[in-house]
Amino acid sequence: MRNSIQRLRDNIPAKIRREKSRIISNKFFKLPEYKTADTILLYYPFRSEPDTSIIIKRAISEGKKVALPKI
Repeated sequence: MRNSIQRLRDNIPAKIRREKSRIISNKFFKLPEYKTADTILLYYPFRSEPDTSIIIKRAISEGKKVALPKI
């Protein structure tokens, strides 16, 4: 099941993935939890996952700490 979902996600055109990532990021920035957070826990995008680098860059520029898992 996981592989079939990944294949579906991989087949989404890059332009649409970028737009969806932007929408996700904008919703994230509006969350009260984001606004009051000192530290944000995220993942770094891999392959066709939503692009969290948008959030990472903005959070750092706003003086927030960003933590990513080390794998």
